[in-house]
Amino acid sequence: MKYALVIVLFFSTVMHAQFNFEIIKSVSIINSTINSDVDKPATYTVIYPNGTEVLYVGDTCTCRWTSQGSYADYLDLYYSTDSGNSWIQLAVRIPDENYYDWTIPNTPSEHCRFMISDGADSDMSDTDFTIATYGINLEEKTSIVPAKCSLFISPNPFRNSTYINYSIKSTCFVTISIHDIKGREIAVISNESKKAGDYALKWTAKTTGIFFCLMKAGNVKICKKMVSIK
Repeated sequence: MKYALVIVLFFSTVMHAQFNFEIIKSVSIINSTINSDVDKPATYTVIYPNGTEVLYVGDTCTCRWTSQGSYADYLDLYYSTDSGNSWIQLAVRIPDENYYDWTIPNTPSEHCRFMISDGADSDMSDTDFTIATYGINLEEKTSIVPAKCSLFISPNPFRNSTYINYSIKSTCFVTISIHDIKGREIAVISNESKKAGDYALKWTAKTTGIFFCLMKAGNVKICKKMVSIK
């Protein structure tokens, strides 16, 4: 009986020690996992805007990104209008919630980038995106009575050249002009009285980018966006 009690106590001690070892081992694994995540450098990845988008002045854009590793609780946001050569501060020490609602500023450019930074690690848009302005005359719309005339760009987007097709229902003075995204007039391709009918004008862009074709026919005004690509 005495030996049996000793054996029971021996196995009880062994099992208890093994149980404690398993607990210590599990805690060690958990701590190792946690520490490995903490030790990893912060990695940020911009999701949107990440390049090629067209954002319009005054609109709200929800910027999005991901955060991994030992990322910071707060971030600074920046944007650039010259492909990242210089930066304008957008927001300071915002909580890292992986999104930010940005009201697009009146800084039109085809070479914009977005960047997030914690002071040590950062990420920015992979390629340029565009900030464009509708402008008082450049909002893509038809005013007065659309049935009186029409405007159609084809092809659009286009490489090098495109055709501006328009029709008018009665004789009137027609002006067709091309504007850049800042609203500046860069070409006038028609400025004369026209009889009722269908017309087509060829226009060749000197550069790639976003343009607006503005047609004024009598008291009707139509504006269409055009995109010149490589």
